[in-house]
Amino acid sequence: MPYPALRLLVQVVLGIMIGHGFPRLVLVWLILALIAILITLTALALERYVVSSRCRAVWSIGYLVSVPLGLAAYTAAVYEMLPENTVLKFANEDVVVLAKAETDAKTKNKVAQWTADVEKVVLVRTGDTLGASGKVRVRCYKHDASTIALAIGEKFWLQGRLERPRAAMNRGEFDYRAFLAEKEIDLLLVSADNQAFIKTGQTEINWLNQHIILPSYRAISESLERLFPEGDERAFVKGMILGERSGVSDEVRAAFQKTGTIHVLAISGLHVGLIALILNVFLKRLKVTVLGKWSALLLYAAVLAYYSAITGNSPPVKRAVLMAVLFELGAVLERKSYSLNTLGAAAVIMLFWNPRELFSLSFHLTNSAVAAIILIYPKLSALYAPEKDTLLAKILKYLWDAGAVTIAASVGTSPFIAYYFGSVPLLGLLANLVVTDMMSLALMSSIPALILDTIGLGIAEYYAVCAYYLVRGAIVVAEFFSHLPFANIALSFSPAHIILFFLVVATVLLVQHRRWCVRFAVASFIMATGLMLLSELEKTPEPQIIFNALGRGSAVIFKTASESILIDAGTAEKQWARIDKQVQIFVVIP
Repeated sequence: MPYPALRLLVQVVLGIMIGHGFPRLVLVWLILALIAILITLTALALERYVVSSRCRAVWSIGYLVSVPLGLAAYTAAVYEMLPENTVLKFANEDVVVLAKAETDAKTKNKVAQWTADVEKVVLVRTGDTLGASGKVRVRCYKHDASTIALAIGEKFWLQGRLERPRAAMNRGEFDYRAFLAEKEIDLLLVSADNQAFIKTGQTEINWLNQHIILPSYRAISESLERLFPEGDERAFVKGMILGERSGVSDEVRAAFQKTGTIHVLAISGLHVGLIALILNVFLKRLKVTVLGKWSALLLYAAVLAYYSAITGNSPPVKRAVLMAVLFELGAVLERKSYSLNTLGAAAVIMLFWNPRELFSLSFHLTNSAVAAIILIYPKLSALYAPEKDTLLAKILKYLWDAGAVTIAASVGTSPFIAYYFGSVPLLGLLANLVVTDMMSLALMSSIPALILDTIGLGIAEYYAVCAYYLVRGAIVVAEFFSHLPFANIALSFSPAHIILFFLVVATVLLVQHRRWCVRFAVASFIMATGLMLLSELEKTPEPQIIFNALGRGSAVIFKTASESILIDAGTAEKQWARIDKQVQIFVVIP
């Protein structure tokens, strides 16, 4: 089988879902996993001395069972077995904490925010000082929050209140609690203007971060600030290169979200691919001998890991780095690499490292987009093959291939976007064709600008000017498409709908398969899908009452089979937008 990593991925995902669904049975999963592993190893040992098909069957089944059970135990332990001094015990308490900054403090709208690792908690209610562990997201509301200059590794005392992050108030809205949980952040520490903030003067940071990662990050950030004027353009370039997106204005961010082009802000395979291409050019002469190939692989992996660390090790970057290293490893071992299998292997490694990734939106989007490009793009690209090798034909082929990549990625990500946000960008395809290419060219201009600025050559400014106007153009295009009617359409998916959607896509991809059993399975699946859809359409929807939280008040949507009634429309325009989203999800969609 050319895709063993995909088979392993199915086992891993099954195990994580079992552990996540039944976390309190952690000891049960652990005992069952140990029994399955013991049976598997025993059968393997017996097969060495007694050649028997029964032994092979036993260890094969044992392997298939032990992996999901082991991952179920591991996942359940991650969610259920918290340390005794977890900071979660102090939720909804007024406290003074001693903590270490995990990120730099960033100020926006007079609020300083950063992530911190808690070490001690002083309960204001009792005066007790207790040890604690766990990450918190700090929100410091100060009259002049810009005065809070806090760097990674610095320790501080801060008075405030520990609170649970707010979950999504309405369906389809951003779930801040789930977002922080993916980053293993347990609570919010909210500090008012009149509450104490004291730096201890101590710094605790590992050697690699202190002497390599952080200086590199700050050097790149300072270089970008020299090359680009303050504004959304600089913030976008920082987002593309460093993953720092806090400087993008809310209006511009909303325009990119509405048109489905917000992904250009995330560091992805394009960025890692450019670095990998540059590395391969410089390391080409080293790959002459076996020792040289392995040395080149180590340098290749080290540089990519270094870049991933600088950008915060986000899921798209980790996936792209792992895929690049696995492809390079296959070349060193002189083995054929399958893109889909490599993607599966990268996903398995990420899930072994952190099972929570399985429930992360970024994990879903990045892997579904890449998988769709691998499977669908070649078929779409092959539909247009110009007969003549003219300049016009090359331009048309380039545009066709760019559109094919966008369509393929959209097919992969649309179900998840519909599930998480309750809508799908209708004009996203057209916007992506323009915006993605412009931002890609901006990235290609920004990298030489950074390199030339580092060595002190004035020509860096010319590359920076090119990047600036490309980003400016992309922002204008996104804002134009976002103001068009029907920029996005309301569409709500359930997990069952997502599975059904991808089964239909798989059916379409396999419909021309020559084997009769595959054709029969495809035909049967199409018939079953049709019957399911007919049964759903024939159902009479029951009356619904939907409460739409608006902060201090609520709007009520009453929906029957023939009409919908809205009671109370809020008091501000931003509340109308929230109500409109709920109307789209619950009323427009049957």
